[in-house]
Parts: sequence; structure tokens; C-alpha cells
Amino acid sequence: MRRKERYQLAFDFHQPADSAPLLCQAYPIGLAGLDAREENLGRFVRVVRDEIIVRSPVDAAQHLRQHVFTPFEALDQEELWVLLLNTKNQITHETMVYRGTVNSIQIRPVELFKQAVRINAPAILLAHQHPSGDATPSPEDCDCTTAAVQVGEVLGITVLDHLVIGRHSWTSMKARGLGFRA
Repeated sequence: MRRKERYQLAFDFHQPADSAPLLCQAYPIGLAGLDAREENLGRFVRVVRDEIIVRSPVDAAQHLRQHVFTPFEALDQEELWVLLLNTKNQITHETMVYRGTVNSIQIRPVELFKQAVRINAPAILLAHQHPSGDATPSPEDCDCTTAAVQVGEVLGITVLDHLVIGRHSWTSMKARGLGFRA
């Protein structure tokens, strides 16, 4: 059972804490088997329980191909996913941010960071697949990456990479110098 803690709001300071009219419940992390960061994350967010550390684009691409963009043949629309990472570059969450058409996704760059801000993730990795199977980044992919890197700089959240996943291959936009500053 979770322990309830009372927090007194500033406008209630004239009253004793036990009789303040508005009480908020807070659940310390780790109680009752649930991490507080896992509550109310939304239906397109998954907690990653395995210890997957991203040391290179290969690590991220393997995880994405095995756990996110699978089976590849079933994906007939582009999906843009964000991997949330902790300070050790361990993937903590996977979140699908957008689903588009067969060859495009309209995005609002700030929404790529919504869950990262919510759980206080210091870094993210962007990934989307091309249903055509071709992992070649488009000019729109480059523009999206540039915008995301700029928003990340403002928010203090590092964009580690943007991977484009194809049927039998993938492309690291950072390794190619696309959308990232040199």
C-alpha cells in the first residue's frame, strides 16, 4: 500500500496542515511496485524494463528493429518514435509521437520532447521508418532533425541521433551529418 503524504499549498499557510482544505497525494518512487514516472504516461508510451544502453547508433537500431518497428511489413504508415534515455544512455521509455501517411508525417518539433520533459529525461533519440523500405533520409527528415536539435538545445535535452529505419537497413542522420551541427 502506498504511503500518502500531505502537501500544503501556499494559500493555506494560515491553517494547520492537517486541516488545510486542499490536500494533494504524492507517492514516493518505488512504493507498491510502481515507479511514479510510470503513472499516467499515456497509451503510446512504453516503459523499457531491459537494460539497453545506447553506445552507438547500432545499439539503438538493433533495439528499434527488434522491439519497435516489427514486423516491418505490417507498418504501412510512417511512425515517429522517441526513445527516452537516462544519464547513462540507457533507454527508459519508448513513445510513439506521430503516425503519418505512407510517405510523410507532419510534426510539431516541441511535441517530440513532451514525455522527456514529463519524466525529466536528459536525452532522446528520434527514429522513424519508411514503409517503402528505403532508409534514405528525405529533405523533410533533415529539416525535422534540425528543428528538433534546436528545440532540444533550448530545453536542455540532447538529441543523440535520428535514425531512419528501412526494411533491411537503417541510416544514422548524425553519422551522415544531416540535421546536426558539426
